[in-house]
This record gives sequence, C-alpha cells and structure tokens, in this order.
Amino acid sequence: MLCAEAGAAVRTARETADRDARRARRAADRTAADAAAQLEALERLGLELRETVRRARASSPPVATPAPEPRPAAPPVLAAAPAARRRPARASMHRSALGELFRATTAG
Repeated sequence: MLCAEAGAAVRTARETADRDARRARRAADRTAADAAAQLEALERLGLELRETVRRARASSPPVATPAPEPRPAAPPVLAAAPAARRRPARASMHRSALGELFRATTAG
C-alpha cells in the first residue's frame, strides 16, 4: 500500500514537472518569436531610413563648404608626448550604420 502511494506521488510529481516544462517551452518559444518579429521590424526600418537618406542626398544640391582658413604654424613641441592610442575594445561610431545616419541627417 505504501509502495502504491509512493508510485502515485512520483507519477504526480513527474506529470507536474512535464506540464511545467511544456509551459516554460511555450513561453520561451513565444518570447523568441516576439524578438524575431521586433528584429525584423528594426531591420526594415533601417532599410527604409537608408533609402530615405539616399533619396534626400540625391535630391538636394551639394552643400558648398567654404575653404578652410590656413592655420598658423604650430609652435615647436618641447617634450615628446606619447601618441594617444585608442583602445581596440572600445566601440566606435566612425564606420557604424548609426554614425552614417547621424552624418546624413546633419549634412543637410
């Protein structure tokens, strides 16, 4: 009798664990699907923004920039200072898509 009760308790615990695992798997699948949909929307937005910037650049006249004024000669450096080095692990907007967007929107 005790063995039957223990077996029933094990079965109940196993069924509960299986049900919880299925619920967690479905929740994870929904979250992954939502993330994929948001990523796709962001990618579409990026493409639309690039196309908008391209069209705006093509339709606007070139910006006339005045010639830079000549700089006076730099005074001689008395002590040799080490060149400023950039940390390689640091993020840069120089060649990023976001940097391109900033340059495109501030140009005109």
